[in-house]
Amino acid sequence: MYKKTVLDNGLTIVTEEIPFFQSASIGIWANTGSKNENEKNNGISHFIEHMLFKGTPTRTASDIAELMDGVGGQMNAFTGKEQTCFYVRLMSQHIDLALDLLFDMLLNSTFNQVELDRERTVILDEIKMYEDSPEDMIMDIFNGIVWKNSSLGRPVIGNEETVSGITRDNLFGYMKEYYTADNLIVSATGNVKHDDFVKNIEKYSSKLIPTAKRNKPEHLISERHFKVKSKDIEQVHFILGREGLANSSEDKYVLTLLDSILGASASSRIFQEVREKRGLAYAIGSFASYLKDTGLFGIVAGTSPKFLEEVIQLSCSISEDMRKNGITPEEFKRAKEQLKGNLALSFESTSARMIHLARTEYYHNRFISLEEIFDKIDSVTKEQIEQLASKMLVTSEWSACVLGNVDKDFDLKSLVK
Repeated sequence: MYKKTVLDNGLTIVTEEIPFFQSASIGIWANTGSKNENEKNNGISHFIEHMLFKGTPTRTASDIAELMDGVGGQMNAFTGKEQTCFYVRLMSQHIDLALDLLFDMLLNSTFNQVELDRERTVILDEIKMYEDSPEDMIMDIFNGIVWKNSSLGRPVIGNEETVSGITRDNLFGYMKEYYTADNLIVSATGNVKHDDFVKNIEKYSSKLIPTAKRNKPEHLISERHFKVKSKDIEQVHFILGREGLANSSEDKYVLTLLDSILGASASSRIFQEVREKRGLAYAIGSFASYLKDTGLFGIVAGTSPKFLEEVIQLSCSISEDMRKNGITPEEFKRAKEQLKGNLALSFESTSARMIHLARTEYYHNRFISLEEIFDKIDSVTKEQIEQLASKMLVTSEWSACVLGNVDKDFDLKSLVK
């Protein structure tokens, strides 16, 4: 059962009680990420995520880890372009302990200078790890060309220069601006009693700053762009695509089904043609991601340098064929059942449901049930998918980027047309 309470200070609490579960997943979400950063502090949201685990006046970093291990719980965090979350999953009898720990981290983290400098080194190593991961690096490059001159185009993790320059005062200042009650969501799923949960949180929330003045991030869309980055790796990676749809778009599920038919499943056209029939790539597919006001849609692949041009041209021709000739009734039916099946399986995890609770609250200011999602998927028509394909699959409007052992003068533009 879903319940929602907004406290007087603006803190939003959403829960979904599943009484037959023995566990619960609890997350504290700050509605901020790299979207809210600028050129100088890029990476600060991710830096704060790390530092929240590094100690309070009453708990050291090792105390925090030992406390969770001592009750068999799992604790982690992540930062995205629009939200930062730190969360726990544990047996439901330890919910009070979990809230005490999470709010201690949120309200009382000291950002000790020694720990800060040590963690800065860890994050700089993490940046190097990303640079050694072409799958991650190519996505950051694509973000940068589609959202050129926008905060959305910057990497969540930041870069060496910005992370090196972030100070303790910067961290505290950013938290005062974005970690306020009206900009936070607490979500919990599992064997959790809503009224008891809210009552427990109230004793901590009074210490939160109610609100703060925040500048609205500027969202700038660039013109069509191409980028080739040379890197000495075995495969060549590329992304072709464009700006997608916002999470609130009426066509969100239309695009998700289109994505599944084009390349996001093992039975999709691109996967079957490029990998299964021709053996030109091990990893290839399409993707659709959704944010508050925008999104991304594209095709991503890693292939041998000798197949690069052929795979790019095939990806474009398959997309254009779908745009011009539509989809089959079999593809239409299969995509719907696959999407519903994947969603149903994911909803068997309390962590996934906790994330869903917070994200639907952030994007829609309400709960969206699995049954409602199924209804939306079932209501999509074949004609709607074909109509959206006629707009999204115009390859002559796509941007593209390539990463790998290719010449910097590689003529990417002539292939994506």
